[in-house]
Amino acid sequence: MSGGLKSTETAGTLPDCVDEHPRPLRERSSLGVGGTPPYLAQPRTTSELLDTLRWATRPGAPEFHVLGGMSNVVVADHPTSGVIVPRNDDVRAEVVADARGVRWVEIVAGAGADLERVVELGIDHDAVGIASLSGIPGSAGGAIVQNAGAYHFKLESFHPRATVLRRSGSQLGWLELEGDALDLGYRWSTFQAPGNTDVVWRLRLRLAHGPTITVDPRWKEGGLLERLGTMGHPVGSSISHRVHAEAVLSLRREKGMAPEFGSDRILTVGSFFKNRASRADQPEVAEEVRAWRLIKEAGLSEGQVLVESGTVRLSERHVLAIENVGGASAAEVLMAADRVRSDVGASSGLWLHPEVRLVDLTWPWVDSVIAP
Repeated sequence: MSGGLKSTETAGTLPDCVDEHPRPLRERSSLGVGGTPPYLAQPRTTSELLDTLRWATRPGAPEFHVLGGMSNVVVADHPTSGVIVPRNDDVRAEVVADARGVRWVEIVAGAGADLERVVELGIDHDAVGIASLSGIPGSAGGAIVQNAGAYHFKLESFHPRATVLRRSGSQLGWLELEGDALDLGYRWSTFQAPGNTDVVWRLRLRLAHGPTITVDPRWKEGGLLERLGTMGHPVGSSISHRVHAEAVLSLRREKGMAPEFGSDRILTVGSFFKNRASRADQPEVAEEVRAWRLIKEAGLSEGQVLVESGTVRLSERHVLAIENVGGASAAEVLMAADRVRSDVGASSGLWLHPEVRLVDLTWPWVDSVIAP
């Protein structure tokens, strides 16, 4: 960790990047829920971000949340907090060699860049493994907050380093976090810890460089190994990163885990629950589970309607995804999640851990645990 904190004066002037009359957040959220916040700030430069935080932390100002692509959040129907969405979306990549002559791909992305752009640029530069992130929605900043990943790889696999703006009382300062300072785990990072106020501004990745990747037997989970086999690529064979991406994308789309837009848009956050669960007598202990299996064993099935209004259901493609059929409220989404979690608890004695983040909402259960 490097950097330091400096005192900052409180600013009362409204920054140009702040909209005090924004559109409802449901228009931005991949789940299609969320009301109108007191303001929406979209800083594109470091000076805009600093001005925004000074203004947002003035005496009497409402609380605020820092969000990314809004692909993994449930926003309240009547939010009371302001929202800051970094819009620094520059992405660049280059192939470099270390002192031993080993070649690496270094990618630098603004927190507001679409993760898919980062993946595509990595594939173009022969970055090994990044294709596994194909189809994961959201921003680069959100990806490191969540330690996003799939099919054996996650952000943690790519030697991440984050540039963050840290708030501590009246002080603001830039820091570089990497390694243990990021506290990366399964769908977890230090940025999710209670009381963390860091704003992720930039992400750096370092990946092995090479034109191909070897089909690994560990890719069996999730069906990737089988899919590649049907494409003529058995275990041990070498495939291009583009073929790797095509296989991953086809699976994500079939399972309804890649939000689609246009006339065929699916209103979902993808996986609503983690593959982690706790027992009632040990809520602080997270067990590794297959959440989709527990949901099915509880008697729930694809396409099942979860609320009386009929606006929220399980995906017709995969029971881990909860969908807004149209017109659902945030409250109904939480009711649906509670239904799934309660049914699984009654069936197995295990309480699923949610994967999504709440904005100005609380879970309808009292045993919620934040744990890596």
